[in-house]
Amino acid sequence: GSPWRIGEMPVERLAVELSLDRTKQLPLSASSAADGGRVAIQNNLPNGDTLLHVLDLPPLYDELPIVPNVWLATSGSEQGWRRADISLSIDSGASWQPVYTASGSSVIGITINSLGAAGSVLWGDRNSVEVELAHDGMWMEGRSDEILLAGGNLALIDDELIQFGRVEVLGERRFRLSHLLRGRRGTEWALTD
Repeated sequence: GSPWRIGEMPVERLAVELSLDRTKQLPLSASSAADGGRVAIQNNLPNGDTLLHVLDLPPLYDELPIVPNVWLATSGSEQGWRRADISLSIDSGASWQPVYTASGSSVIGITINSLGAAGSVLWGDRNSVEVELAHDGMWMEGRSDEILLAGGNLALIDDELIQFGRVEVLGERRFRLSHLLRGRRGTEWALTD
């Protein structure tokens, strides 16, 4: 029968939690109209399944790591995917420890054709590769030679790291990547012979 005041109202994991404080009984007064504010438009898109790829890659930066690194590429099979909580078990699943929250979406897809033979020293303008991305919200863009030489547009195909300068849109979620630099960051051994 007594009034309560809302102290906090956090929204996490699609749940609202109210922190309430009991207040003294206030005399009734005429209420005044409040500003309705504006509607925050949200896309109501399905989450889809989480796509998780654990990548054992050579160092991606110029400094050697102090400890071994494992890279995670995470995304969703649908555009509504927002994040995934990653846990680690070192006792065959008897217990789990949270280690990371993946909140950024990686561009993930599959290759339609193989890369073909090439060297790792020159620009690869004879080869191209077609990829199909996981959902319609993903996109790929080409980059200039200067940006490629600075490390831009790095992609993993099988065990080989490549960089791509040109992107041609082939249709829904399908792209052709060309103007390639192959065998990047020490993955020359993975080049197709």
